[in-house]
Amino acid sequence: MIGLVLREMMWEIFQNTGNIDAYLAYRACVDNNASQPESRDLTGSLSAKLKIMSS
Repeated sequence: MIGLVLREMMWEIFQNTGNIDAYLAYRACVDNNASQPESRDLTGSLSAKLKIMSS
């Protein structure tokens, strides 16, 4: 559920800004959903990037 929300949010950010980091985060969410049994931590560097993008 959280992955879906994050994926949608990253896509919206990419559409509105063209920010390549948002697109790469979106792709990481898509790829993570493809290999669902294994959960990867996307929040570390992503959190830092979101803080930069929101300021």
